[in-house]
Amino acid sequence: MKHQSHTTNPTEIKRINRSDVDLSVGDKRESFTVHKLEIENLEISKGLPVLAIALSGFTEERLSLGTADKLVLPVTGDLSALDPIKPLQFRIIIFDPDTKVIVASCEGITARNDTDEAESVPLLPVEQQKLGERLWRLCADQGVAPVLYVNDDPDLGMIKRLRLGDDPIVRALILPEAIQQALEHVAVSDSEEEWRSSWLTFIAELGQPFPDEFEEKDSSEISEWAMKVVDVWLMKNPFKRNILLCGVDNE
Repeated sequence: MKHQSHTTNPTEIKRINRSDVDLSVGDKRESFTVHKLEIENLEISKGLPVLAIALSGFTEERLSLGTADKLVLPVTGDLSALDPIKPLQFRIIIFDPDTKVIVASCEGITARNDTDEAESVPLLPVEQQKLGERLWRLCADQGVAPVLYVNDDPDLGMIKRLRLGDDPIVRALILPEAIQQALEHVAVSDSEEEWRSSWLTFIAELGQPFPDEFEEKDSSEISEWAMKVVDVWLMKNPFKRNILLCGVDNE
């Protein structure tokens, strides 16, 4: 589906907090559901239309959530017409139907999986894709949050092994490298991108500084910084000691 434009008004647009939105997607990326949207505290006119917009590459799908004073939730939308290869992102907008001006929005939303706990927001979403002989690949397109793609072969069961923690060895082999690549993407992305906030929180909680500007986007400097952040994360999530060597210590 082609994009339908709305006019933004950056000086007056109101921000909907990400924590006020609960949105989920199924494993096969066939549909999405908006479970919650809290906008009661926004000072906006009643009766304005509210939309959830699913975006993937140059395709999008729109789903009406009712109006600002009469939301219809939960509601489910179809994703079958969207580009299945590109990362999936969402936005919530409230707009004036006469002028098409957006009066409130939440941008760059990453949905949780249907199997995740309600209202949990994944730092690094996991999606299934046709990857041939590859087991995984990080998709980090410009302007969108990084997404971890895993092989969709049902015999491999990669989505279950990785997301639900059924196979800690698989997690140990994939996650450190995937997180490092994601951090490198964060470092070179536009500082105004809203999706970066969760990654900045992740970095801050590890006690690591975030270099606001790298000299000429030097790739070696960025790689070294990302590796250091992952090393600190691994100290708090010691895969080698807690998973791979747990049996050795007991012999």
